[in-house]
Amino acid sequence: MTITQLQYLLALENHKNFVLAAESCGVTQPTLSMQIQKLEQHLGFELLDRSKHPFAFTQMGTLMLAHAKRILAEVKQMEQVAKNTQNIFLSQLRLGIIPTIAPSLLPLFLDKLLGAYPDTHFSVTEQTTEILLDLLRQGKIDFAMMSVPLHQEDLSEQSLYQEPFVAYMSAKHPLYHKTELHMQDIADIPVLLLQEGHCLRTQVLGVCKPLAGQKFIYDAGNLESLRKVVEVSGGLTFIPELSIYGLKEEEMEAVRYIADNTMHRSIALVSLKNQAATYTANTLVKIIQEALPHKYQA
Repeated sequence: MTITQLQYLLALENHKNFVLAAESCGVTQPTLSMQIQKLEQHLGFELLDRSKHPFAFTQMGTLMLAHAKRILAEVKQMEQVAKNTQNIFLSQLRLGIIPTIAPSLLPLFLDKLLGAYPDTHFSVTEQTTEILLDLLRQGKIDFAMMSVPLHQEDLSEQSLYQEPFVAYMSAKHPLYHKTELHMQDIADIPVLLLQEGHCLRTQVLGVCKPLAGQKFIYDAGNLESLRKVVEVSGGLTFIPELSIYGLKEEEMEAVRYIADNTMHRSIALVSLKNQAATYTANTLVKIIQEALPHKYQA
């Protein structure tokens, strides 16, 4: 059974004539007749009573015709969703991204995205998770790249990658001499953190303590500021691994991996649950994942 055969069947109902039905479908009358016969053979019964002039639908033919109409209506709707979805992507795309992802992730895939869709109007908003979720629900952005899970029933999450956190410390820090850290090394040490509202702050505080009561406290607004303050203050912080790919050689000397690391985050493309956005979301995920370093593509 094929969609084409069902279309021929519907054409016969509309025109009540084999020749006219075939012309409306852009085929010859023998071709249409042969396909209807194949459909009857597949179903195991006759759809048309050919002894009558003009022909008539049999009882089973009338029943199958009703099913064919529903199937073709679903096919038409499916085609329309696909068409609309591609048009949405090709006209405009509004992205949101959290600050601890933007500097390292955007440069990896943005050029490829712009090149693949030169007629699309793009806009990127960099905000904290809470603000981006509000923008999504208000319809002011289409997708957001952020740390998950969010546990929100109205949102869809499509995984992009997972990454561990690495330590970034001053040459003055007591742990600087270690070439590799363990979780027990960092469990009770104070760390410099990002400001309230950044999910990275919450994730780090799950295993470390803030600088409350310490001589120097600095709540940074972004990772770049955080690293610079760490370097001159003798402190230590934790940054996402992907963010170290753009560091200079001398800055990499401040990075330490954690052997038994339990600190990591999952990054996903988040959108409102909406069937029409599926094509665009899948395309975005594919472009982003292909642009990631090889170790994140596993």
